[in-house]
Amino acid sequence: MCVSRNFTRGRVRSHVVAACLYMTCRLENTAHLLLDFSDITQVNVFDLGRTLNFLTRSLKINLPTTDPCMYILRFAVSLDFGAKQKEVVSLATRLVQRMKRDWIATGRRPTGLCGAALLLAARCYNFNRTVADVVRVVHISEAVVKKRLDEFGQTPSSTLTIDEFTSVDLEHCEDPPAFRESRRKARELQLQKEEEALRKIELEISPMEAEVERALEKRRKERFKRTQYARMMSGSLGSESDELTPADALVRNEIVDLVFSAARSGTPL
Repeated sequence: MCVSRNFTRGRVRSHVVAACLYMTCRLENTAHLLLDFSDITQVNVFDLGRTLNFLTRSLKINLPTTDPCMYILRFAVSLDFGAKQKEVVSLATRLVQRMKRDWIATGRRPTGLCGAALLLAARCYNFNRTVADVVRVVHISEAVVKKRLDEFGQTPSSTLTIDEFTSVDLEHCEDPPAFRESRRKARELQLQKEEEALRKIELEISPMEAEVERALEKRRKERFKRTQYARMMSGSLGSESDELTPADALVRNEIVDLVFSAARSGTPL
């Protein structure tokens, strides 16, 4: 089809052949990666990807979605689990299926899911496999594997034991990780806006509070001056002549204010 429609003109033959073989593998659901053809042909995988995209668009071929479970057995053989390989593969397959139900697999590379699932399954069966060991087999970065592990760790399935996980199938499906992340960022942004609004309100209210407090303090002093105790103190400062009346009033007010302040603060005179 490519030759008859002149899609090979101006393109490297090895690129076209590798892309056609990979399309056939995808249509037949075999456990082959585009990276495998890149290793054999010694061609950059992104160059093969561009050729593949061009051919699929030109030939109007809709490639089926890759099921990550197809690659688990292949990667498990490379990790060498010995006699427990069947149990590890079974648990890893169940983990991938759970990830698919929790929307972790949507839009993600299958190798990252397989790497995370195999690492969890290996740890469950006491195999000392590190992230570097898995990365070397599945050909994906450590950051991707750790990201898939973090996303799975945020689901309720991660809190189950091995026996519970293999026997209990949770009906509830989690929201996609991208949706949870966007919702978390929206909550943080909302909290920041609320804190900023609260700070603005506090700045506006502080002068009003000070003014109200001064008015209340003045009113308390006036009420205190009309009490019997204040009158008793004022009566003990009576003047003998009318010329000292303003001075007596000034001293009387000072003493009353001093007593009021001492009573408010609890300081003994």
